[in-house]
Amino acid sequence: MTDKRLTLVTGASRGIGRALALELALKHGHHVLALARSKKSLEDLDDEIKSAGGSATLIPMDLGDANSILQLSAIVLERWGRLDGLVGNAGILGPISPIQTVSPKSWDDVLNINLTANWRLIRSFDHCYVRAHLVVRFLSPLVWCRVRAHSGGHIRRPRLRLNPWSPPGLRKHAQPI
Repeated sequence: MTDKRLTLVTGASRGIGRALALELALKHGHHVLALARSKKSLEDLDDEIKSAGGSATLIPMDLGDANSILQLSAIVLERWGRLDGLVGNAGILGPISPIQTVSPKSWDDVLNINLTANWRLIRSFDHCYVRAHLVVRFLSPLVWCRVRAHSGGHIRRPRLRLNPWSPPGLRKHAQPI
């Protein structure tokens, strides 16, 4: 058990996910559950967090495996009994080509990691919604989405904020957070 806030960060091995994991662990005192495919990169992150006095648990895992997500939620519930935050940052780009040339497998892979895996994470950690004000953040190249689940288990309509580098046509349709 830990008295620190417990936050799961997917895609924690590099880029935005790594930066968020470091920020949460070192500046905000969270115990970070760092999830990514690359064990070596996670170990480097863990070394950095621990050398600065923070704490983390490493989870080398592929979010494309639905059963692993269910097992993860069961382990988190058994070990800590809660989850205070979820940062859905993991994602893959897929092929950069005209959409008509993208293979069905590539299309499915992108949707599975970028969309379906986050849906599975929310569903598998459903037991946390009743116990805490779980804040879920999803990051993508275009949109930040924040969902706050309250003690009744109801999720409010997500509020979106577009990244400042989003295309201008998309920017004007965003709702402020």
